[in-house]
Amino acid sequence: MTRKREVRTISSTVISRRLRQPKLEEGVHDAVIETVAAEDGVQTPFGVRDQIVVTFDVEGVNVKRRYNKSLFPSSAFYGVVSELVGDVPREYDAANLEGKQCRVLIAHRKTDVGDIWENVQRVMKSNRTSTLE
Repeated sequence: MTRKREVRTISSTVISRRLRQPKLEEGVHDAVIETVAAEDGVQTPFGVRDQIVVTFDVEGVNVKRRYNKSLFPSSAFYGVVSELVGDVPREYDAANLEGKQCRVLIAHRKTDVGDIWENVQRVMKSNRTSTLE
């Protein structure tokens, strides 16, 4: 007695990966700082650095930006704090930025494989109320 082997037909063996498209247009958008987190000992192209990761809610889209943990006047994070708080003290609890409304300049970055991501290029003071209730 011989068994019949069931043969299934596959319509295509081609598998493709869709490229990521940006969820936000480039330009200035209203945003809220959702979270601020510290990450110590992050390997960067410039060595190991302690960093602050800021998550912005930009029109319902979460966009993260990493900053070196520094309040030195030439640092990027100093620029964010001075723009949103004013005078920057010698010591500042970055968690105080959570809930702050701001405006962000979004630019697109294309990866080597063609994915397009949103990047926060600049943070500016909002014209609206400074914190959410």
